[in-house]
Parts: sequence; structure tokens; C-alpha cells
Amino acid sequence: MLAPESAGGYVSFPAPVEGQKVRARAEKFRDYFSQATLFWKSLSAPEQEHLVDAVRFELGKVEIKDIRARMLGLFAHVDPDLAQRISEGIGVPVPSDNPRPGIIPRESLGIDRSPALSMESSPKTSIFSRRVAILAADGVDVGQVEALKTALKAKGAKGEVVSRLLGTVAGTSGASLEVDKAILTVSSVMYDAVFIPGGARNAVTLSRHGAATRFITEAYKHGKAIGAASFAADLLRRASVQIAAADGAGASGDQGVVILDTVDDFTPFVVAIARHRYWNRAEQEEVPA
Repeated sequence: MLAPESAGGYVSFPAPVEGQKVRARAEKFRDYFSQATLFWKSLSAPEQEHLVDAVRFELGKVEIKDIRARMLGLFAHVDPDLAQRISEGIGVPVPSDNPRPGIIPRESLGIDRSPALSMESSPKTSIFSRRVAILAADGVDVGQVEALKTALKAKGAKGEVVSRLLGTVAGTSGASLEVDKAILTVSSVMYDAVFIPGGARNAVTLSRHGAATRFITEAYKHGKAIGAASFAADLLRRASVQIAAADGAGASGDQGVVILDTVDDFTPFVVAIARHRYWNRAEQEEVPA
């Protein structure tokens, strides 16, 4: 039921009209691909490679070649190079007979690029709304976990304690730490960064738990910030995280791997989270995830 005028509803205004009145769309409505082209052209090289891999993954599950070819034809209208790169991964060529729908020629669109559409071209300084997985086991430094959660909350982010089982884990000082998520019920893709807090026993226990190691490896493979106390260096290496360039405390160059010797300042880790992704990690393709 439409709301009446007395309730603030919409009321048509009567007005005289002369001539022919038609309902029609502007010619630009027949431009079906320019927004997608702008997005593609605006991405950095690593971001473009990530998109190509994602499309190969989805189309690689399509069993009928004709459907894969039809989709390639649509991607060719977005950008020929994009279509060719996808083609190389899904076993079908880009269709040669592929008329472009619409009446606006590609050459007249004047599409360049927009830095705002690229995470790398428009770096962020805020970590607002980011989610950080804090991996914990018995022997964890509870004080460091609480300090990190407080630091993240002050910046608008959220830290969640992830462990093998729900309930609590025992801390180094006899205190207990409440677990937010069981590791078998969550995935690294649900988080923007990972932190392994202090406690020598915590790192050793996590290194013996395959799900925890895989969690770290996947996050690293996907270019996410990785933070850890110095106790966790061996665990990070077991998870294929490259930390050889780390200088003790601080970030490992521009690779987004942060090793903290103390709990006094989480700023390096916060800065690493703000960048969001690190597609430039060396030998990333060799990471087993």
C-alpha cells in the first residue's frame, strides 16, 4: 500500500505536457563493458594476476567447453589481454567470431584508469573494520594478547583468539584466555591478518598442530600481514613464511612480516595491516597453500 501524502508519501505533481512523451534509455545504456574495463585497467600487475587466477579457478570447474568459450568472449569485450590470459589457463581459445554487443565502439570510450579502484595504487592508513586472528594455545602470553586486542580496538579493528578447541587456554602466568573461535570452524580467508603471540610453549604447541600451520601458510600465501612474537620465528618458518630479512623487531622489509621483541608497541604490525595485501612477496608461488 502506498503511503498517503499526510504520512510523507510520494505524490505525483500534475503538469501539462505537450508533444510526444516517450520512455527510453540513453544510448550509453548499451555500453555494457566500460566499467569492467576501467576496473581491469586500474589494477596493479599483481592484482591483475590475482583476478586472472580467480577467473581460471571458476571457469576451470565448468565442464562444457562451449560455455567456457562463451565466457571468454565476454571477457574479450572487457579487455583482449585479460581474455587471452584466462584462455591460457582453461584450455579453450578466445573465440575469433565474437561481435561486440552494443553500439558504442571501444575506441570512443576513452577509458584510462582510476587509482581509487586499486588497493596498491591507493594505500590505506586505517585498519578500521579489519579482523585479526590471534592464534593461541596453552602457554600463551595472556598479557600480550589482551594488549594487542586493546590496541586493535582503539583503531577500530577486532582481534579474535583462535585455538584448537573452544573454551579457554592456560596462560604463562596462570591466567586463562577465552577462545573466540575453534580453528576447525574458521578459515584464514575470514581474517585480514594473523598474529602469533608470545609464550615459548604456545609457539611449540601451535607448531605441532597442522591446522594452525596451514592457517598461517594460507594467510601468507594470500598476501596478508603476519605478526608474531620472537618466540614464534621457528613456527613461521615451518609455515613457509619468509622472515630471513627481518631485523629483529619491526617489519621484514616491505613484505608485511612483523616480529615483535616486546609488547610495548604494536605500531609496526598496525601499519602492516593497513596496507592490507602484500602481493610482492618473494617466491609466493612456491608457498604450499
